[in-house]
Amino acid sequence: MKKSLRWMVCWSHSILVLMLAFLLSAQAQSQVWQQSSGATNLAIEEFTVFGASLVLGTSDGVYRSNDNGASWQAFGDAQIRGKYVNTILTFGSRLFAATNDGGINLTDGDGSIWTDQNRGSMSFNSSAPVRRMVVFNGALYAGTLGAGVYKNTTSDGAFREVNQGFTTTTVVGLAVCRGILFAMLGRGIWQFNETNSTWRLPTNVLSGDLVRAMTSSNDMIFAGTDEKGVYRSTDNGATWQAMNNQLSNRQVRAILHDGNALYVGLDSGGVFRYNPDISAWESMSMNLGNKTVQSLFSHNGILFAGTKGNGVYFLRTATPTLSANPNELRFEDVFVDSLSATQRYTLTASNLTALVTVSAPSGFQIATAQNGTFSSVLSLLPNNGSINQTIFVRFAPTAVRAFSGNIV
Repeated sequence: MKKSLRWMVCWSHSILVLMLAFLLSAQAQSQVWQQSSGATNLAIEEFTVFGASLVLGTSDGVYRSNDNGASWQAFGDAQIRGKYVNTILTFGSRLFAATNDGGINLTDGDGSIWTDQNRGSMSFNSSAPVRRMVVFNGALYAGTLGAGVYKNTTSDGAFREVNQGFTTTTVVGLAVCRGILFAMLGRGIWQFNETNSTWRLPTNVLSGDLVRAMTSSNDMIFAGTDEKGVYRSTDNGATWQAMNNQLSNRQVRAILHDGNALYVGLDSGGVFRYNPDISAWESMSMNLGNKTVQSLFSHNGILFAGTKGNGVYFLRTATPTLSANPNELRFEDVFVDSLSATQRYTLTASNLTALVTVSAPSGFQIATAQNGTFSSVLSLLPNNGSINQTIFVRFAPTAVRAFSGNIV
């Protein structure tokens, strides 16, 4: 029997090209929305993080996810189950949820027991529905539909009204942007002065617009309105400029800046992302279609869209990565129709949305276990978008010649 010529497999220039092709392909695939299981056919009002879980406030109580938003499960007792939750957040070690029938509920620990704070030590005595809660400078603020804003300085102390300066007490929303607390009161955006606990409405600043949501970047504040689209401010809300180029409609229901990009959720319009290079909005709806998106959230490189009646959709926005260590394997001469000793490398990848296919070149075989079944192709399923897999490689020549190639 003849021996094969000495050969080597060298991962160098060509594999880098193939890796780049994979990344570009994976990045294109990531621009597809996936619907989470659980919490389907519900209105999704707000997202938050509680411990190691993602949590939702929905039209049917509170749901949580322990798999990065791929699936959701209802939790809590009869105090919270089945209620319409307008707003939800973590304050201290507790999770707070405000329901449409008025009042604030809280839980700690595993979330199995909820307490109604209308009757508890926090003495939140308003019967008006709480529309939004935020944490500002170590205090919890609750904006209500009809009773203004309440403040709680610790997670187990009492609420008190902070309405001085308001001309109306119908609070549509609250937001903290660039270190400033804003209240959206029907028409216009009010700013809070913490020193004297008063609110003021800057003269003629969006005073005729119903502002639904706000967000901010390092140098700008953004406001989404009910009928006039998106505005931005570079002077902390003193003046505003419209930015609606190529926005399909101007009924904004949610707005989010995740540190990298600005997104809006529209009424019957899906999701749009702002492209600063062309000063225009670009649709990101794809298979999401024209669903009404009323909440947006970003976590671990995933963009979540909470819809009105269609549950949660998610989109991976982080760039997929793929690497192999070591990036080169060399084998000794092997007789034809014989097998070499097994070598190995580790394949790591992140931000994936689909199976990864690993293909060996002619004359080589691969497997996921040293004593497993070797073949020329492997399919690897990501776990929460990631892979950390040892790949075993052996040389199995069928002819007398030099072999080399790339595992891709």
